[in-house]
Amino acid sequence: RAAWPRAEITAMDLNARAVEFCASTFAARPVVSRQPLWEVSAGDGHDLLWCGSLLTHFDAPDWAPTLSYFRDRVAPGGVVIFTTHGELSIDLLAGEQVGRWSGDYGMGDKAAEMAETARRTGFAFGHYGDTDDPFGLSVSTPEWVRSTVAAVPGLAFVSFSQEGWFGHQDVWTYQVT
Repeated sequence: RAAWPRAEITAMDLNARAVEFCASTFAARPVVSRQPLWEVSAGDGHDLLWCGSLLTHFDAPDWAPTLSYFRDRVAPGGVVIFTTHGELSIDLLAGEQVGRWSGDYGMGDKAAEMAETARRTGFAFGHYGDTDDPFGLSVSTPEWVRSTVAAVPGLAFVSFSQEGWFGHQDVWTYQVT
């Protein structure tokens, strides 16, 4: 907000309190999300869409509709930036300590199998605990993300920063064509 005082900002999350915080702190238009995300009206024609740590909780079938939703909210020439759990997270699930990071994201007995699956196929998803909640934890290799996004028309690769968000999550940038 300080850098772009006249920017029109939309804040969207499942957590209504977080949305209200952004609305009051940054003068953002509040949008409380729901599942599935692509049924929520968040406006169109944005220049930038930033999505931190959302696809990290979605199973593979939800990626294409989510990426399409992102693309459709952004004006041609604008950018979509999102984060993923990549190689570092796969290593953590395998039980490795990587730098300052350790832990299995609460996956417990599923962690090692998820790491093996991700290393073999490029993607793994696990529900937290014994729930059928649609959210959980996903990990994906850069190759899997590239091929998944390539299947969504209208998104052109711009950049990839491994562990670019807090030295943990991978950051992807695509331009809407």
